[in-house]
Amino acid sequence: MVPNFPLARDLSSAAASQVPASDEDGTAPIAQPVARCFAIVEILGKQYKVTEGDRITTESMIEKIPGDEITFDKVLMLGSKEKTLLGQPYLADASVKVIVEQQTLAPKVYIFKMKRRKNMKRMKGFRASVTSCRVVQINGM
Repeated sequence: MVPNFPLARDLSSAAASQVPASDEDGTAPIAQPVARCFAIVEILGKQYKVTEGDRITTESMIEKIPGDEITFDKVLMLGSKEKTLLGQPYLADASVKVIVEQQTLAPKVYIFKMKRRKNMKRMKGFRASVTSCRVVQINGM
């Protein structure tokens, strides 16, 4: 059974007594700028913890070229010093925008096979294709 966590949680005791600011007619809360926030985002089935300005290396996205902007909507968690938002499993209106920097190859991984007393040795190398991206913007906080 999965525990039912609250979706938003204030970490400071002073913030609990404050009423959130709203626009002129008092209907919608105004988004307050947050100093430094992080996001846990799912990209191609893997989870990455990112902040604005981070450079991440993911599995190859072959159809993308350097300079392309990509928006990932599968955000599992947003957090900062003041507030934490936890998705179940994803946050509805959160997204992470990245720019593709380069398509390259990862460092070589060597595969070595040997059978004892048979004079059989085999060395093989493999380099995976990877995509390097720069995190430009985190939305939803």
